[in-house]
Amino acid sequence: MNPYFTDQHEALRREVRDFADGEEWDPEEFPLPTPVRDALFVNLLTEDNLPYYFHTIDNVFGRGVWGEWIRRWTAEEQRHSIVIRDYLTVTRAIDPIELERGRMAQV
Repeated sequence: MNPYFTDQHEALRREVRDFADGEEWDPEEFPLPTPVRDALFVNLLTEDNLPYYFHTIDNVFGRGVWGEWIRRWTAEEQRHSIVIRDYLTVTRAIDPIELERGRMAQV
């Protein structure tokens, strides 16, 4: 299986551009219903910050079968957060500054 790199996806490369200096995020550039954008934002905060909660989760489940499962699950959720964050950022579907502030506030 070949690794997937966001910047190598041809269709995605045609749809994205960097923010210019001083350019504000515009929700109309990638229109989504507010509940959908909010759900993606909250989902990403949860997925993105899961490794920070890992210590507590690991202490509850400890070693053994459940501990092994928790470690694998946490690694998989981290992969999800990377893909979701990359997609939302490069398509400009979400305000990257608001996302980072939310992430830091949650941790």
